[in-house]
Amino acid sequence: MDTLTKQALKSNVGEPEWMRFFALMGAEIAHREGQPLVPDTPETTSERREELRALAKTLKVVQRLGAYGRTVQVLEGEVVRKDQRHFLLDLDIPAGELSVRTYSNAAATEDAYGGLESEAGSDRDVVLVAVSSMATLRRAYPNYFLDTTAFVNLVSDVVKAPRR
Repeated sequence: MDTLTKQALKSNVGEPEWMRFFALMGAEIAHREGQPLVPDTPETTSERREELRALAKTLKVVQRLGAYGRTVQVLEGEVVRKDQRHFLLDLDIPAGELSVRTYSNAAATEDAYGGLESEAGSDRDVVLVAVSSMATLRRAYPNYFLDTTAFVNLVSDVVKAPRR
């Protein structure tokens, strides 16, 4: 999420809504595992889930994570020439569509990135990645290659749980 949202959430730096979402999900997971809750999160399940529902909807968490999980499948299916080392990922969140463009030089990639970034709204995420090969991409960004399905299912379960 840090790379895709251009934040440093793991270092406690980022948009307050995302930081709060992950704190609440951490508390929900801790509760399920019988562990102490994350500090400054609601003690009651109903309060925690109500706040999670609101944030998940605002941040479009399920749509974003589902699309991020599909990013790898698209990238791994790309036929990439050896001189193409720059990848521009353009994720349309509501549509769940990912566009991948490859470039052979940094300047062209940065120009394209600047253009897309300026026109992208809250419903699009634009990410620039530069690597020497798909294998390098896999090593440099291992989280892209993890299956987000389990976490998306957990978020969906929490969001859809009956209100008490």
